[in-house]
This record gives sequence, structure tokens and C-alpha cells, in this order.
Amino acid sequence: MNQPLPDAPAIRLRGLRKEFGNIVALDGIDLTVPTGSVFGYLGPNGAGKTTSLRIMLGLIRPTDGSAELFGRDPVREGVAALEGVAGFVEAPTFYPYLSGRQNLHLLADLDGGGHDRVEEGLAVVELADRGDDKVGGYSQGMRQRLGLAGALLRRPRLLLLDEPTNGLDPAGMRDMRRLVADLASTGLTVLLSSHLMVEVEQLCTELAVIARGRIRFAGTLPQLRDRHGGSGYRLRVTDARRARAACGDLPDVKVSISESGELLVDADADGAAQLTVRLGRAGVGIYSMLPDAPSLEALFFDLTEGSSASDDAAA
Repeated sequence: MNQPLPDAPAIRLRGLRKEFGNIVALDGIDLTVPTGSVFGYLGPNGAGKTTSLRIMLGLIRPTDGSAELFGRDPVREGVAALEGVAGFVEAPTFYPYLSGRQNLHLLADLDGGGHDRVEEGLAVVELADRGDDKVGGYSQGMRQRLGLAGALLRRPRLLLLDEPTNGLDPAGMRDMRRLVADLASTGLTVLLSSHLMVEVEQLCTELAVIARGRIRFAGTLPQLRDRHGGSGYRLRVTDARRARAACGDLPDVKVSISESGELLVDADADGAAQLTVRLGRAGVGIYSMLPDAPSLEALFFDLTEGSSASDDAAA
């Protein structure tokens, strides 16, 4: 039996394609998730996120291409490739007439062990005091947390989570995000599939955006913003017109005034520094100066609905 490759990334997808009849759910995906990262897998509903996760977990077979977890392919090696891998796709399901603790022990039986980690899992997801309550009386947030406890029975190195805050109220979302952040801080690799921008911004070190079954971007959020011209600043000053006149001749610096009277500056860090010196010499006071980078939401819509998506699809 092949052993996990020590230098292999946590996830490597190459040419991954999945067809359901005439529907192409995944259209040749290439993606690498480095070990130790919290990787956001961002896309609108129906983009192909859940299909990708089902292939990674060996629940369905790809039409073409491969999905490797620590260098091992579930198609070739079956369940052995999932050693050290856990997670849930869509909402976790449990027997409602059993308690949370009983459900976890049943999962441990099915997985061939892990009974000694049931109490630890309940404690991590803060359900120790509700472990003997029937799951039928759990809230949606508690069920999601119990699903996370079930995944932790395997002591995974890689955790695959598909929309873990879906259907939760704001408090439930906060609690789930905090749990994921705490787990990631231990060195666990997390792939977080989501369509919520705030979730990815708060938790993820890297991200990929998928739309219509194709990867539109993979990298860090600063790289995404740089790619879309995110080098700008927004200033509130004492006199925007005098500021624009004072800085009009600075090289590689473009200055304009917004409808709200703010000074909009297109420049790199060095150009911005020169601008502040020039404003000081001109006697223009600065109330505030903030990066004028596009939001992740704006970048997301451009990649999935705007010109970037159209250009990629036509390529």
C-alpha cells in the first residue's frame, strides 16, 4: 500500500472534470492547497464546490483528471487515501432519537475506532454539557458543531468543510468560525468551501474562486486585489481642490476627487508617501488616509459574473 508522500501538498487537483449527463459540473480544474493553510474555496451556489469535495472524499468518481490528498488518490487507493482526512459535505446528518454522545460513538464504531476521542470532541465544540441530549432537540448550529466533533474523531491533518455556517444564525456563524480558527491555529489544514465573502476574509490565508466549473483565480487576497488594480488610496483632506492642484505634477501618481469630496489617489506606496509630503508643504491637512482596495465582494462578482468570467470562459 502506498504511504502518504511527506512533501506532497494537502490537496492537488489536476485536470479534474465531472459530467452528469450533458451537464459539465467541473471543467478541467487545476488547484493546489498547501499543507498548513486555511484555504477558502469560494464560489456561487452551483459553481462546482460540492462536486469537488465529493470527489476528494471518494464519494463520486471524476469523469477525468485526478484528486490527490497528501499525494494519494481515492480512485486508485480507495478509503486508504483518506487516512488523516475528515470533514462533511453539505449538512451533517445524525440519528435524531440518539444523543449527541451516542451518535459520536456510533460514528467511531463505523470508522473502526476513536471512542477515546468522543469526550475530547464534545469539549472542543462546546457540547460536553449537551452530549446526553437527543440530537432531535439540537439547534442547527449545534448539529453543525456536532458534525465537526464527528470529523475530529479521526484526528485529521486535513479538514474539508462544505458551507459549515449554512443556515446558522449570526451567533451560530460566529461560534463556528471561531472553532475553525482555533483548529487551524493547531496546524490543521482546512479547506473551507463557502459562498460568504466575510467568512473567507476572516479565516483564510489563501483562496480560490470557482464559477461555472472552472477556477477563475487561486492565490492570496492581496494578490487578487493587485491583479485587479487595487493600488489606490482614499484621503479626507482640508481642501481637496488645492490638494489635487498641489500634486498634479507628481510622476506615477493620479489624483481625482470623488463625488463625496474625498481625494482619490492611484499610486504605489512610494508615490503615496511623496503625495503626503507634497500636501504638507502645501498646507493641506489630512484627516484620514485609507487603502482604496476593492472589496472581496466586488472582486468575487467580477470573477464570477463580470468581464473576468466572460474573458476566461472565452479563452
